[in-house]
Amino acid sequence: MLTKLLYNALHLGMMVFPVHMSCDYSGGSIPIIRGYSDARNLYILLAAATLLSLLGLALQWFRSRHPATAADGGLLLLALATVLIPLLPASHFLLDVAFVLAERLLYLPSAGVCLLLASLTWRVLKVGRLQAAASRRRRRRGYMGAMLLLVAVYSVKAVSWSWQWRSPPSLFAASLKTVPRNAKLHSNYAIMLGDDVEYAQTKLLHYRLAAALEPDNSRYARNLGALLQRLQRWSEALAVYHAGLAAGRSYMVDFTGKPSDQAAMSQFAGAILLACHQYQSALRLLRLATAIAPGDDTPADRLRKTAEAVITDNNARKQWQLDTENYYELCFAVNARTDLDWVSVTAALDVSG
Repeated sequence: MLTKLLYNALHLGMMVFPVHMSCDYSGGSIPIIRGYSDARNLYILLAAATLLSLLGLALQWFRSRHPATAADGGLLLLALATVLIPLLPASHFLLDVAFVLAERLLYLPSAGVCLLLASLTWRVLKVGRLQAAASRRRRRRGYMGAMLLLVAVYSVKAVSWSWQWRSPPSLFAASLKTVPRNAKLHSNYAIMLGDDVEYAQTKLLHYRLAAALEPDNSRYARNLGALLQRLQRWSEALAVYHAGLAAGRSYMVDFTGKPSDQAAMSQFAGAILLACHQYQSALRLLRLATAIAPGDDTPADRLRKTAEAVITDNNARKQWQLDTENYYELCFAVNARTDLDWVSVTAALDVSG
């Protein structure tokens, strides 16, 4: 309940003070509030106090016998309704929604905030007419200066944030400054950096962070292992694939409903083990890959047939060892992970579907 209230308080805060923004708030971007001692409860109290104060003020004006004051109260109530009613479907109270925060929901409520500021400013300036001319001019200049400053600050923020959208890497990098615990942003940022060698270490860092933030998401383990494999860090790649497969049942599925990440990790790990002449472990993984994503003449299927051939046919094994010896002797040496328990990992995975 407190976390849901925090989401709504943050939505309201974004419209008034849009400093920290992000293109995505999924996953663990906003940690759950686990007790009343959490300092973020102050956001909830501040938002609730502000809304109740404005609502009380609007009702007080609306009930006034003075027509002009009652009209100002009605305008203030309309502004509050424009802010709150569009947010109700995404408030997490009427129904569960598939996102935490979303700035795209704030277009219409932002119009309500503008109307709210305009109605309050108009009320203050109108009351100031009853004062002396000199005092009235000072008040008017003060409020006009404040409004111009507010418009200038919002304009600068709008331009700077729009500039972050010039490319996907710059957008994800800017968003990570706001939500550094977002695994999806770390992974997407690494993907968008491309395949240039100069970005390899940066990509590796962000893939590791994504995998650490969501260890049960096999997509991040797959991406990290694939990068380590391209960097010829075979032992580390095998360890990552092993951990990703051990996470097991939390894997993502592709559009066909098949656990594509698990199949890919099984195939990649099997290919490494096969090249390292770890034939039985390789065959076990490649059979798992073809069981998860069956199909004839797929890369996994061809590797599986190769593994079966080198196990059952001495001539095929000798030829395979000869073909791979020169390249993989240099790459693997004593670096291949033979200590990983592939038997229990593959047995634990559910491939019946």
